[in-house]
Amino acid sequence: LRHRLGFGDDTKVGPRVSTIHSLSLSAIRMDTRGFGMPSDRVTPLDTGDQKDMLRRILETRKKDPKFADLDMWKFLERLSYHRARGIGFAADYTPEVHKAAEQAHRGYHALLPQELVMWEDYERAKQASSTLDFDDMLHLVVRRGRQDEAWRAGVQRQFKVVLMDETQDTNSTQWDFAELLLGPGNLDLFAVGDLSQSIYAFSGAAPEILGSMVRTWRGVTPKLYKMEDNYRSLGKIVRFANR
Repeated sequence: LRHRLGFGDDTKVGPRVSTIHSLSLSAIRMDTRGFGMPSDRVTPLDTGDQKDMLRRILETRKKDPKFADLDMWKFLERLSYHRARGIGFAADYTPEVHKAAEQAHRGYHALLPQELVMWEDYERAKQASSTLDFDDMLHLVVRRGRQDEAWRAGVQRQFKVVLMDETQDTNSTQWDFAELLLGPGNLDLFAVGDLSQSIYAFSGAAPEILGSMVRTWRGVTPKLYKMEDNYRSLGKIVRFANR
């Protein structure tokens, strides 16, 4: 994207271009101790690393019959469901959250007691090894932004204008992250998106965030610029693709 904008590889020139996860990980690496990490270095966990860690945790609990039939894949699915909806850590999974989960989707995403224990074990294992999964990157930054006023102000001094793409596919935690970058009096957020193309609700995307912002955001009615020309679907391109 930097090349397409004409800025090349020199990150000191032009805007900062980043994914949300890359931006959050860089913030954590700049101050690991401030984020409660035991080491000055943190390592991201990919999906394979995450599953290997959970397998080791299950192995240590295999003598307990309650864990004998625990389905790791279903557990991960439930965990992702809640973390995409703002439940960042095991301590946030309150009785009220559990009750709401029991009432939604026929209770499919309600965590079993042994799954909540697994979540706690998983958090301790990551803490001990100074590793983070992708959900941690966002939730740690958002949590600190809510709790540490001085740190939040320092972050907000770095960002004058924020442009966020594919906003219709944003979940609540990602939106909180984007808002964290702008000071309370800063209205310079440019959100790009298309509500008719939101296809990730199954993984926590909340298109209603963009729908609501169009009407009001931080006490004002944002300016709306409609981009109604689709240059990727010109007649000659469609005809060529069909052939």
